Amino acid sequence: MAASLMGRLLVEAFPDVLPIAREWVSAHDPRLRRAAVVAAKHAARTRRTEWAEPLLDLIEPALRDSDDYVRKSLGPFALGDQFVRSYPDATLARLRTWMEDRDENVRWNVAMTFSAASGSRVAQRAPDILEYLSADERPLVRSAVRTAQRRIRTLVA
Repeated sequence: MAASLMGRLLVEAFPDVLPIAREWVSAHDPRLRRAAVVAAKHAARTRRTEWAEPLLDLIEPALRDSDDYVRKSLGPFALGDQFVRSYPDATLARLRTWMEDRDENVRWNVAMTFSAASGSRVAQRAPDILEYLSADERPLVRSAVRTAQRRIRTLVA
């Protein structure tokens, strides 16, 4: 409920609501952090090119979030389902930057971007990302890379 409302407000009053969404993405409560991520996904649906970078900046702090509720809403859902569809070039550029972050949650989110249908469709434009992440030995990251690779193979077959 809060995520839908925040998403609508973000679309209707972007410059006024963006600072509030920034507060939510760093809040103590994971429900607020998730709401900010889902609101960003909602705003990305507009495909307003001038919003691409501010929205990517908005969700960036959530990449490190270890809460499953937040993580599952970010990588596969917000990034993989919407951002790569609305802002493919900006999102892929950001994913290439984020893949180099040593935090396993960041890397999980980057890999899981390609596990969603839209994400797996743009994976052919960015094979370097999963290749880079495949060298990470940590189980969380390895699992995300394998999940994304399976999804990509399913679409190619």
